[in-house]
Amino acid sequence: MHTKAGTTARPKLNAALCDISARLARDPACQRLVQQLDSVLGSKDGILPAAAQLGRLLVDAGLLDEADWLYRALAEQFPDSPPGFVGMAQVAVKRWDWGEALVQWQSVLARFGARQQAFWLASFATALMELGRFDEAENVFRDLLRDFADDPHGVVGLARLSMSRGLWVDALAFWDQAIDKFGQQAAPDGEASRAAVLSQLDRLDDAESIFHRLLDDSPTQPGGFVGLAQIAMRRREWEMALNRWDDVIARFPDSRHPNWILTRAHVLLELSRTDEAESVFRQTIQRYPDSLNAHLGLIRLLILTGKPDLALTELQSSPFGSCKIAAVIEKKFEILTMLRRLDEARAEFQQTLSQTDDASILNVLFTHTAPLYSGWRRTDAFLGLLNKIETLPPESKSLHFSGLHARIFLALHDYDKFLSVVAQTNEHYLGEHWRGLLSVASKLSGPIFPDYQAPKIFGLGLSRTGTTSLAAALSALGFHTIHWLNPFTREVMHPDDLHLFDAFTDTPVCMNFETYYFMFPNSKFIYTVRSFESWRKSMDKYYSIHHGVRNFGEAKAAMAQSENLPYGAEFSNINLSMYFNHKSYEDAYNAYDQRVRNFFRDKPKDRFLECDVAAGGWDELCKLVGKERPPVPFPWLNQGREKAEPTV
Repeated sequence: MHTKAGTTARPKLNAALCDISARLARDPACQRLVQQLDSVLGSKDGILPAAAQLGRLLVDAGLLDEADWLYRALAEQFPDSPPGFVGMAQVAVKRWDWGEALVQWQSVLARFGARQQAFWLASFATALMELGRFDEAENVFRDLLRDFADDPHGVVGLARLSMSRGLWVDALAFWDQAIDKFGQQAAPDGEASRAAVLSQLDRLDDAESIFHRLLDDSPTQPGGFVGLAQIAMRRREWEMALNRWDDVIARFPDSRHPNWILTRAHVLLELSRTDEAESVFRQTIQRYPDSLNAHLGLIRLLILTGKPDLALTELQSSPFGSCKIAAVIEKKFEILTMLRRLDEARAEFQQTLSQTDDASILNVLFTHTAPLYSGWRRTDAFLGLLNKIETLPPESKSLHFSGLHARIFLALHDYDKFLSVVAQTNEHYLGEHWRGLLSVASKLSGPIFPDYQAPKIFGLGLSRTGTTSLAAALSALGFHTIHWLNPFTREVMHPDDLHLFDAFTDTPVCMNFETYYFMFPNSKFIYTVRSFESWRKSMDKYYSIHHGVRNFGEAKAAMAQSENLPYGAEFSNINLSMYFNHKSYEDAYNAYDQRVRNFFRDKPKDRFLECDVAAGGWDELCKLVGKERPPVPFPWLNQGREKAEPTV
């Protein structure tokens, strides 16, 4: 091979070709590739295009070191031609080395700006996106959309960027636009990506149908297999999800995507296999230090396993510690809240609010308003967010603000304005909560509101008795359910919520179930139970992880300091009244159990059910609430690990 090349190649390039040829000749698996390369280098079209084609073959074969060596020689020997520089950038992308990729694409654009191609600009923007520099990436993609109207890279880039930001409605609109205009040219995985967006918008049946079709039509491509693994995750079928990810990784080893590995690690975490998950995240960070998803995955794991100090250290030392990215800001708020550094979190809130007009970041601020502020300060924070949205210049506004707009009015209990926003907004632009927001709007605008005759379901089991699983089961049966927090306002369950939802679980119900029994004469009550000893162990673990306390006495002291707690006095009042104004966990457990049994002793049997969630089972629950048994396993959540969400 190198003999033919030597007659035309310049010395540096010739040396590179000889070295590559020698490396490949030593590997029996590369003999066929050596023959292909020999043919390429015998081309009569000139050494530059032949060597560039050789580089592409090396990249396709996964021989990235050889390809990089060749491209660097090309760049040195032909500094006025793009192939060597473009090739080095593409190798960096293949290695998921986004910092290097950004440097290389910047070099390409600086050297050959007069010959800019849409692909170069899109690749440059993709590197920005992967490094979390979303605003800069968006500017480049929008320039592409304007300047290269007949090229799909702009709209596809905006679709992927919207997915990275969690702006699923925008992502769906961009994928629809890309596929309608460009078809398969838009992106080989465009249809699979669109289906993934549908699943995030809770249109699981639509998404699953597309993934099954992709699997049947293109069994040699990963899109359908990956999609079905994602669907299993959305349905919280974690064992099935793990099996499907294992199948994807085994079936497509040559095209294995680092994010597949990371997503599998998230599944391991859900299955309480935390050591395995942590090992995967750390190995991925070591191999791909510029992977935002790897860093966020590790930080999430550390939060969930009660290591907020270590999580903060990891965040601050990562390449994204100072980035204004919604996902990073979200994790920072979680960590500061767990560490009880609430004043620092509030300062971060106000600074971020003053500096951003990004909808995804404003959504993060909204989510953390209730945990950080109480009373009039919470109202003031909601109004600050509302003012930010309403004073944005028209060019900065987009439809993805509509869902946030509606949720702020709901939090402010301004139901007329909430209904007005919902009525004027296409359902999918209300965001991931669109079905629930429409349900609330339907109740508010119904012929009777509030309707005290409406059937309600109340789960009155203590926390750590399977209340999360019960809430998931009720949701699966079609009941619009609150578990501890209103899912739209992120506030602790409020009396007004009783008229806006169908079912309610956790300690806000335990506080007042007698009142609710008489307030809603058509209501049903489900008492989730658990043996005292297993319940006590779960309580100890929960308060250890989330509050850093070792026993009942320390927990009692911590709960009395409402100014240091997320949700402030609301959280403190519930904890003290339900648990910590008793002498021990055992006294609290027995007092509440006696209270429930005494109250329901003389009540109609068809309004009360006692159930052990650990035993699992739909039959008694479905009989009580008058629903058909669904064709899915009974959800048993949070077994073996405690959620980061501050439930009580």
